[in-house]
Amino acid sequence: MVESEIKRKNFYSKMTVFLLIVLLLSVLINYRSSMVIPASGTKADFYSIDINSTTTVKTTDGKNPVDYIITVTNTGNRQDTITLYPELLEISGCSEPDENEWSYTLDTSLITLAPSQSVALVLTVSTSCGCQVNCKAAIEVHAISGSDANVHESIVLYTTRGPAKKVTGLVVEIDFNSALNLIYLDQVMKFDVYIYNLQNQQDAIIVWPSEGLETWSIGVSPDEFSLPPNSKKLITLNFKVPGNISSGDYNITLTAQSRDSPNIQGKDRILIEIRPDLIITDVSFSETPVYANERVEIRISVQNIGLTAASDIELVVYDELNLTSEHELDRQTISSLASNQSMTISVSWKPTKGLYNITI
Repeated sequence: MVESEIKRKNFYSKMTVFLLIVLLLSVLINYRSSMVIPASGTKADFYSIDINSTTTVKTTDGKNPVDYIITVTNTGNRQDTITLYPELLEISGCSEPDENEWSYTLDTSLITLAPSQSVALVLTVSTSCGCQVNCKAAIEVHAISGSDANVHESIVLYTTRGPAKKVTGLVVEIDFNSALNLIYLDQVMKFDVYIYNLQNQQDAIIVWPSEGLETWSIGVSPDEFSLPPNSKKLITLNFKVPGNISSGDYNITLTAQSRDSPNIQGKDRILIEIRPDLIITDVSFSETPVYANERVEIRISVQNIGLTAASDIELVVYDELNLTSEHELDRQTISSLASNQSMTISVSWKPTKGLYNITI
């Protein structure tokens, strides 16, 4: 029996949602009559970062993700806010490299560390069961100082698509990865399903959805066939998520069974997460350049690209990467955003002379 539940991080409806995006907009505010840049610190101040991992090479079977524990240390002598992000460098070792077959996420994108302080992060890497065996993805994790953009360290990690786990009997693999495959409402969605007969004899197989909502019209095609010994067959899973679906987690399970020996079965389950998904699509200023002691509007566009409405969305604006109350410019709540709906809000700001990192 092979079961897979691939989850990703999303924003939940009916709860306060904090949107965090480091825009890295370094806004230099000056008087109209001068261009004096304030000193950034004493000569003794310096910023430095170290990033490492206990292992840099792992193998996935195409169904289960692998995790890398990455340690980031502030090796400077000043508190620093560090931005982190992963980047796929290349795919090698196979004849059919495909970036769309890979997913990679960091559990944290922004950290604030005191001198000598460390924090452990998790990089999760996965690929689909349709990815060619022996494909190797090189993923680089970047760490950039928020106080000195010239301070930039990185580490490269290598993940190989290995062979599937060896089992016997019947095996079902639904080629679905929530990080790679988008779900649309009121549309028939189709996904490949691989049925493996890992027996030394030919068998008549029947396949059916043993878990799932009837309103989704879940089906497989074909649902009955014969398989030679130690062979596989590609079939299709199809379903349609209704437009009035509520937020929640929904499972779909397919069961393959021998017609002559009902105790010989294989199953696979996928998790469909129906959630809102909030992004900041644009940030602009009503006047550019921005001058000291003159009021300006910061215009922020928010969009819900998820499948259900988002409620009580809290949006907080800071003038620095340090997300503390003394740097908070404004706090607003958007009561609701329907699926695919956008909204632009304005924040009034009257800065003094200085260098600011607008963070939302």
